[in-house]
Amino acid sequence: MDALSYLALDGIFVSFMSGSTIFLGLRIGAGNVPSALNASAAIIGYVGGVALAAYIAYPGLTQEKLWPQSATKMAAIELVLLVVFAIGGSFAGKPPGQFAVYVLIALASLAMGIQSAIVYALGVYGVVTTAISATWTGAIIGLVDWRRSPATKRTVKEKQNLGVQGVVLLLFLLGATAGGLAETRFFLEAAIVPIVIIGLVIVIASLRMR
Repeated sequence: MDALSYLALDGIFVSFMSGSTIFLGLRIGAGNVPSALNASAAIIGYVGGVALAAYIAYPGLTQEKLWPQSATKMAAIELVLLVVFAIGGSFAGKPPGQFAVYVLIALASLAMGIQSAIVYALGVYGVVTTAISATWTGAIIGLVDWRRSPATKRTVKEKQNLGVQGVVLLLFLLGATAGGLAETRFFLEAAIVPIVIIGLVIVIASLRMR
């Protein structure tokens, strides 16, 4: 989603809040009010998504389960938000008007805030799906610790964590590539890429919980 929003929505990141916060400060300093409001919409939407997930889903996420039912419910809300984003983007024009940009940024960042909160609550070590620098940091630290520790002290859990981190990094790169390619052809309708991915997560999680 960051690749799509950066290319189509005034260079704004909807999940990478370090970038959006920097953009907010830069654009306030430059006196660019419309762009500053775009960055503000991203931050407000993201914070709202995290707060929503924490309020609704966190009591259920404290259960000792790999993927609690409350996580599926929040992923479904994220899916709905992305579908609304894709539909709204298809009617917003190319490029969309300023008000449409505000709304689309808020929808996308709200969805990404929910996703971040879910992954955080699941407690997957060193994995943050919306801030890949944190995943890079966790992966490198984990790899160094793994290589440095004696073979007899290496655990299966540590090996699994490294594997998950590697997969997340690869998928993040592939997702950004797919988003960039899709945006050149379909503009904001390219949100179908994350929609399909989130939909598959919900289906797989639902089947595993049966």
